[in-house]
Amino acid sequence: MPRQPLLSIALPTCNRLHSLRETLGPLLESDLLDDEFELRIFNNASTDGTTEWLAGLRHQAGLAICNQPFNVGIEGNIIAALLGSPGRYVWLMADHMVLDSDSIREFKARLPALAAQQVAFVYAVIRSYGPVLSEKFAPKPWRDLSRGQQSRFIFYTSNLTSVVVKKTLAVSAARSIYRFAGFSYPHLGLYAAVKPDTLVAESLPLTDFARSTAAHSRVPSYHRFRSRFIGYPQAVIKLRVLNDCIRPNRLGLRYATGALRNDCKQMLTGSSAVQPLDFLQALRYFPWRSKGFLAFCTLLATLPRSVRIPLAGLVFRVRPNKESSVSGTGAFQVAE
Repeated sequence: MPRQPLLSIALPTCNRLHSLRETLGPLLESDLLDDEFELRIFNNASTDGTTEWLAGLRHQAGLAICNQPFNVGIEGNIIAALLGSPGRYVWLMADHMVLDSDSIREFKARLPALAAQQVAFVYAVIRSYGPVLSEKFAPKPWRDLSRGQQSRFIFYTSNLTSVVVKKTLAVSAARSIYRFAGFSYPHLGLYAAVKPDTLVAESLPLTDFARSTAAHSRVPSYHRFRSRFIGYPQAVIKLRVLNDCIRPNRLGLRYATGALRNDCKQMLTGSSAVQPLDFLQALRYFPWRSKGFLAFCTLLATLPRSVRIPLAGLVFRVRPNKESSVSGTGAFQVAE
């Protein structure tokens, strides 16, 4: 029987070959991958050459490739990556990130000690987000986190790239993970298995959002205005129903509102077409102070591009970006 890896870096991807190459480059060119620290790619029936490129890597040490027989959707592929990776810990990774190899090397060295202490969650810090806790690699029980820390933990780990989770916790939360599949971040269902004595920790900054042209292949998925903006407040409400010890304060909503404002600015001032916001959903779940802004953005999104771009640029006081509607990190910056 093959030995269980300590960590599986699980990377779901679909039709993002160019940014995938940039993300994986530091890992494939390093000596980080081995039987204990593996990379497992979940290819969601890509049609852009990803499948063929991955086939050429099949002999790479510490690399496993899982090709879906058909497109199972974003949520389905994330669930497959989270529950289908064999490591004792699973680090969900996105295919539009920049990796910090030195920090990952230190994380690899520290993970056995964290495992020995039965840590269930490690926040893999994204540089653009910043830290949640004050000490890196210092385990803390969930009940010892302030409400603000709990909110930040949930908000930041709503981006799959920041989640390193113990596999047993993921399995125990499997039913809740499926319940969260409609939010495009079903791994938030993990919090349904968190208990007051669950140990959490924080790593060094391991990743950041890619700024390259290739990474802009992710732009269309953000035009849906669903997962991070409307889905987050809705998810917090469901988390409170599923798990009585998960009671984040409204700080998480403030972060979601800031992310919403930044993404609206980036998209409405860009040259790409913008789909209308799911306004009724946003009205229902976001704080009242956001509703007027959402109404205005919904109106702007319906205007012709020739009118929308200069008007949005005037309102947001930015110059239109003719190359891309989303900058490297703008989609995830939190307004002060």
